[in-house]
Amino acid sequence: MRSSRLLPVSLGLILSAMAAAPAAIAAGPSGCRRGNPMANVRDPSRLRVVSSCATASGVVRGGDQQHDDDLDLFLTPDRGSAKLLNDGNRRNTRNALLLEIVPADQPGCRPGHPVRFGTCTGANVRAPKAGTHVTVTGPYVLDKDHGWMEIHPVWRITPG
Repeated sequence: MRSSRLLPVSLGLILSAMAAAPAAIAAGPSGCRRGNPMANVRDPSRLRVVSSCATASGVVRGGDQQHDDDLDLFLTPDRGSAKLLNDGNRRNTRNALLLEIVPADQPGCRPGHPVRFGTCTGANVRAPKAGTHVTVTGPYVLDKDHGWMEIHPVWRITPG
């Protein structure tokens, strides 16, 4: 009899915790997140996750806002990160790794509130100016439509 009274309470606690849990948990010291690496990404089926968390360093060449509100940046990788490029990057992005900051991680949204294609994480990932040397962390993916490699979404950008 005792366990039958605990069941609704336990079930209620579990369900409320599940409802409150974001699809990807905040980044730890490494910059990597637990959970679904494609959380808050528009149409994740167009991407193939090669590594759920990777880091690259290089110089930001510039970028722009896309129709889906992702902020695209091009990173000219350092020698140690050049291995992340494939032939698609060499042909179509002038030897750059594409970085995409999704709306859920951009500054200005309120953590836990809806944004376009997801829920605000509160990460406040800011785009650095062109010419800045950075280290970036996020899922390393193949854009199947374009044939190039990306870090998408970018979970952390550290200057220097």
